[in-house]
Amino acid sequence: MHARRQRGSVRVRACRCHTQGWRAAGRESGSGTVVMQRGGKVGRRRHLVADDGGFTSVGTAIAVLLVVSLLMTSAQVYWLNSNSADIQFAADAAALSAENAVAEYLVCVQVADGIVLSFSLLGSGLLGVGAVASCIPYADLLAPTIISAGRSVLQMRDTFAREAVEALETLQKGLPFLCAMNASLVTQANAGSSSVDAGYLALALPVPLEGDAFGIPDDPAADSLASTVEEAQSEVSSASSQAEDARREADAAKLEGFLADCGEDPSMRERASTLAGLSGSSNPSYHSVDDWGFEVPIQRAKAYYRARIMQEHPASGDIDEVTRSAARARFYRYAYDRVSTNHVSTDAAGTKTATMVLLPHNTAEVRETELYSEAIWPVSMEDGMPTLHASAACPGCHGVSGQGSVQQVEEGQVAECPVCHFDVVTLGRVPAASTSIDNGFEHHYRRVAEAAARYSEAIRAYEDQVSTVKGRTSVSFERFADALRELGSTRITARPPGRFGCVAIVVDARAHEAPPGLRGFLAGSARIGPRVAVSSAALAPDSPEKGANVISSLLSRLSDDAGSVPGSGLLHRAVVVWGDLLLAYCEGTERAISGIGGFMDAVPLIGGDELSGWAERRLRETLELVGLQPADMTSYKPVTVNTAHVMGADVGGVGARLVSVKQAYLSTGGDTTLFGGLARLLHDEVSGRLEARYTIAHISLFDGLYEQDIEVSLPDSVVSRVDDAFGRFEDAASSVGSGQEGEIWR
Repeated sequence: MHARRQRGSVRVRACRCHTQGWRAAGRESGSGTVVMQRGGKVGRRRHLVADDGGFTSVGTAIAVLLVVSLLMTSAQVYWLNSNSADIQFAADAAALSAENAVAEYLVCVQVADGIVLSFSLLGSGLLGVGAVASCIPYADLLAPTIISAGRSVLQMRDTFAREAVEALETLQKGLPFLCAMNASLVTQANAGSSSVDAGYLALALPVPLEGDAFGIPDDPAADSLASTVEEAQSEVSSASSQAEDARREADAAKLEGFLADCGEDPSMRERASTLAGLSGSSNPSYHSVDDWGFEVPIQRAKAYYRARIMQEHPASGDIDEVTRSAARARFYRYAYDRVSTNHVSTDAAGTKTATMVLLPHNTAEVRETELYSEAIWPVSMEDGMPTLHASAACPGCHGVSGQGSVQQVEEGQVAECPVCHFDVVTLGRVPAASTSIDNGFEHHYRRVAEAAARYSEAIRAYEDQVSTVKGRTSVSFERFADALRELGSTRITARPPGRFGCVAIVVDARAHEAPPGLRGFLAGSARIGPRVAVSSAALAPDSPEKGANVISSLLSRLSDDAGSVPGSGLLHRAVVVWGDLLLAYCEGTERAISGIGGFMDAVPLIGGDELSGWAERRLRETLELVGLQPADMTSYKPVTVNTAHVMGADVGGVGARLVSVKQAYLSTGGDTTLFGGLARLLHDEVSGRLEARYTIAHISLFDGLYEQDIEVSLPDSVVSRVDDAFGRFEDAASSVGSGQEGEIWR
């Protein structure tokens, strides 16, 4: 080792003299130079060998003491700073926990609001389904029960809303206590986890201290819906029954027409094939009345008479056969002209009616047609008298001098031919023969034409009654839409205490000395005196999904209870539907349609015919058109904010008092007894508001078929613990400034 002495100190460092073969050759006195020799060579190096391997001096000892003192001082400063800051952390936690009580209260309000909304949907939905049921024969017997159930649900909604508001207002009055309780419990927990034996006591003040009163306006739209449906029910049921009778008559008439045309043997089709030789598209066959329509026999009749006109000729030269052939030919031409006017009409709604003329089937009816009056038959002068003939080829006709009618023969203006005897009776025998028995085409045509007349009359009667039903029911659906749009008028909303935030004041009345291990090198000791810290928290929007999970989970429990109601029948089904509609609060129109649609599915015959199908579609379309949106499911979480923001938002309330206390505290140099006075004031204002159990409302559906209490319960010790916390905080805050730290712990 080499050493070099400098001004009374010795510095030692390692060298390589031994490892490199150097050895001491001599010493120059006074210079501190050691002469080293290696291999016969002498060199000079300014080092001193210290054989003992160590050193010491007064300066070194002082340096060590200074370092240790600085370390102890820094440790005390760190201890002071870190433990002094603990109370601010405790105040932040107290403010957050106090404001969390406000967030939980808002969840209670949202649950109550969801139940009110579900009752509005259920009551309105039942009234809507009742309006649909009124449109359906036989199901209309259930309509009064459904409508009555809907009105009772709306009444239950009003009762529930009123009770819920009363309970929430009571709970709202106790909300300052709950905020204080949360803050006290959290502060005590933080005191136990502090590195010093802190005596934290907290006072939490919601800003504002008072909540606004709840208001439930009337719901005239729902009342109007109930009145409209009830008033229309009797008329709609009567009209729908008449519509159903008319529809059955129309169906029967159509079936009769189908059978006469091509559903029986003989029929129009069979006779047309046999008598006129029609086939293929001119004489089609149908096997179902659903595929058949009156346009089929109309076209068949035209084709038949066209063919008969072309085919008609006398079977022999006998004058009687010639006369009958002339009569048949004229009747076929007349019939073709008449059936050519037949038609099927379709109105704007797509409803078809058939118009088919009746052909004369005897002499009396022939007299009422143009066959009787038309002057188309040949007239000759026979023995000085004009005489009517069936044909100019009649042996009794000696030269045609003009034309006449069978009417003139009956009136005596023209003589009847003694040979052919052609008159109105001759014309009448043509249709009479084929109409009176079922082997004649006209017999079946007449059945079809009469069926078409009954069908068209029944269809018109049906449409008239349907128009009445749709008109009255449409008014009900309009009221239903109005009720859905105004659901917001009967909802529960809150402006509770603490809606601006909560201010937490935490006091530690104890003094705390630094640990002994930090005082060994210092003359004095670090000491933390009584402390006060203030913090604020306010609600900030959190994830909507989180809020939806909270609310939907609570409402789902009620939904599960409703869905498990034993029994059967429409009212039991209505309770189950109510469980579905509870979730409409979270899911909106889709869930509402599903719930109300499920109840409609349980009503017999709904959707079974045109009218009920229309009513069902209108109800669903109304729900979709209104577009019921889910409620705002945003959850709220407390976050720390600047105290000035919270206190400044409550002009004239507790926030203003806190501002004045803060200013007084600063102006007096930290007089914490002001906080004790504030605690007494707050305690006096809210004393007696807190209860251990709150029944928000009682649900009773359909004469006790389903009953449930909606409650908020607090531990039995809450009231006494909060009262005790106020008193202890008041004593602690008062004693901080008086130096009586220990007295409050006796």
